[in-house]
Amino acid sequence: MSRSELLEKNAGIISAIVDDVVRYAPDSKIMMVTNPVDVMTYLGYSRSGFERNRIFGMGGVLDTFRYRSYIALELNLSREDIGGLVVGEHDDHMIPLVDYTTVSGIPVRRLLDEQTIAHIVERTRSSRSQVMSLKGGTVYAPAAVIAVMAEAVLRGRNRVMTASVVPSGEYGLRNIAIGLPVVLGENGVERILELPLDDATMGSLMESAKMIKSAIEKISLSPH
Repeated sequence: MSRSELLEKNAGIISAIVDDVVRYAPDSKIMMVTNPVDVMTYLGYSRSGFERNRIFGMGGVLDTFRYRSYIALELNLSREDIGGLVVGEHDDHMIPLVDYTTVSGIPVRRLLDEQTIAHIVERTRSSRSQVMSLKGGTVYAPAAVIAVMAEAVLRGRNRVMTASVVPSGEYGLRNIAIGLPVVLGENGVERILELPLDDATMGSLMESAKMIKSAIEKISLSPH
């Protein structure tokens, strides 16, 4: 399916599901997995009327796992020692935060040159389409991420990770859902972590937000 076809079809499906969630589980939290996840997260937020901490989308954690894996492969190190975050749209406009990427506390720029880092960033951005072309879909990686995020909420782990969330002025963003660093815990999104970003990274985040807003404008957000 084309992106526009996927957007239209999944918006109808998610609208019906969210209506049932509100009807039968009004005190629940919603973790959105359906793509395009940022748009569907905002649709769920608008349609449900839930507080913004109670709805969050999966995407950034999966992107971050892939980003960390590519760094680990390049350095021939364990992925467990790589720390990093990927923000923005869960699509080709995702933004690995290189300035906040470390290897056991060592800034990644001390270990890799800029050309290699740029290659890893591009590989991270294109990995979703590569997986789709090779496998026709993805199952196990999203399932693992769902488990990580669900555990953070159910056990009140207060984990720092990227989730698609609805900002209220953080990073200068409103009326959108987009991948941002958050603390995920018992109440859902405990808080959004607003990190200083350089001009180029902030510009990329604004461009990513622009793409999401354009897609949001194409669907109906009105609740029944």
